[in-house]
Order: sequence, then C-alpha cells, then structure tokens
Amino acid sequence: MNLISLFYPFFKIGLFGFGGGLAMLPFIFQAAQQISDMTMQDFSNLVALSQITPGPLAVNAATYVGYNAAGFLGAAVATIGVCSPSFMIVLVVSEMLEKFKESKVYEAILAAIRPATVGLVAAAGLMICKSSLFNMQAVHEIKKTLQSGAFNLSILNIADAFNVAECVVFAVCIVLILKFKVSPIKLMLSVAFAALAISFI
Repeated sequence: MNLISLFYPFFKIGLFGFGGGLAMLPFIFQAAQQISDMTMQDFSNLVALSQITPGPLAVNAATYVGYNAAGFLGAAVATIGVCSPSFMIVLVVSEMLEKFKESKVYEAILAAIRPATVGLVAAAGLMICKSSLFNMQAVHEIKKTLQSGAFNLSILNIADAFNVAECVVFAVCIVLILKFKVSPIKLMLSVAFAALAISFI
C-alpha cells in the first residue's frame, strides 16, 4: 500500500471536514472505499467501534481505516493525515480569529457552513441507518418486485426489509437521549454489554 495515497485522502478530510466527526463520516467512507474494499456494513461496525473507544470519532475512524489498509504504519499515517491540517490551521489563525470575529465576512462564512454541516451529519446518519436498520437484500427484492409491475407485496414482505431488533434499539436510544438525557457514553456501553450478554444465551 502506497502510504502517500493513504495520507492524502485523510489530509483532505482533515482540511475540509467542517463540523466534527459525524460530518466527516461521508468523506471517511468515501476514502475507505477508495483505499480498500470496505462495505457499508464494515463501515457501520467501524463507526460503532469508534463511538465506544476513547478519542474523537473522526480520528478513531481514520485510524481503523488506515490499519485495515496497511497495518500499524497505515493507522499512524491516516491518523497523522486527518489531524495535521487542523493542528496547522489553529496555529496560524488563532491570533487572526480574535481580530476578525466581529467581521461580517467571518459571520457570513459561518452562516453558510452551519447548514452544510447539518447536511453532512444527516447524510452520515442516513448512511449508517441504511445498513443498520434495513435488510438491504430484502429491500432490493421489494424494489425488483415493484419495478416488475407486481404489487402483491404482503405485510410480511415489507417487515422483512427491517432489522426489527436494531430498529427497537434505535427507537429506545432516541427516547432515552432526548427525553431522559441519558449519557451517550453510558448508553453505548449498556447496549454493547447487553448485546454481549445476549450472545452467550
């Protein structure tokens, strides 16, 4: 594996990935597909693992992709690539921000970036939902049936398109976070331990 071809995509992600880890996920998935044969299911597992391990999501994900592509050296190169742009930019602009924070141009740039960041985070969420909550093979079968002009789908056919257990966990997590303000870290660890316990039953 050419380490420069591994470093460059993650350097770009670090340079243009506004909005934090979740907003960077579509870019990281794109890089992972270019570098290796990572599937959406693999990427969903990567995101779950990155969420429950210490450190920023984007850095953990980049480290995992780099390791998957070229071992420990690949992990180091991808991590340095994704971290170095923000490190260099902060060094350069930290003084400038204080001077220009009242600037209308600065406010206009931030106003444009904010909705774009929301879009990137939403895209990342939809990507993960697609592989986690849906049985894509069943979805494709339903799509083929509809495209053939046959509309004899039963409720069971449609139900097969959903991963029911995952959908229940998804709904419970949303309620616990939004309604009861449960810590995401506690929630992720609880779900992980519950899944581990169930696997031994």
